[in-house]
Amino acid sequence: MKKAALLLAVLALSLPARAQQAPPSPLPSVQLPGNLQRVLTDYEDAWQKKDAKALSALFAPNGFVLPSGSAPARGRDAIEKHYAGSGGPLSLRLHHRGLLAVEGRARRG
Repeated sequence: MKKAALLLAVLALSLPARAQQAPPSPLPSVQLPGNLQRVLTDYEDAWQKKDAKALSALFAPNGFVLPSGSAPARGRDAIEKHYAGSGGPLSLRLHHRGLLAVEGRARRG
């Protein structure tokens, strides 16, 4: 019983210290070459406007999208069909070491 009370006391004392810890700082963004930055910005804009045609235009004519759990959408027409009804808030940032951060709420259909 004394051990349980001591354990509870130690846990109670440690909780405020954990609650006061600062959240981890975000990774710094990397400056991208102009053309790559433009593509990311155009993708964000088209996604936010739910503009499937503009999204598909960002891909090569024989490009493809690899949706989770289904077959690839190949070619701009199929990509446009895949993106139809998709969109919402989105922020893309490239971080050091090549990590791409995606922030926002993506909605399909």
